[in-house]
Amino acid sequence: MRWPETMAMLLGALIGGYAGGRLIRVLPGHIVRQFVIVAGAAMSVIYAVRYWL
Repeated sequence: MRWPETMAMLLGALIGGYAGGRLIRVLPGHIVRQFVIVAGAAMSVIYAVRYWL
């Protein structure tokens, strides 16, 4: 197993989950949802380009 990468993903998931829970209380829900959708789409495109090109 690749522990450094695993720990980076774990840390990112913990911070993102905590921050997302806090942000959804402060910001309107539709703004948070749109941000998540845009971020996910952007990461998908970036990873697809890096994989296939």
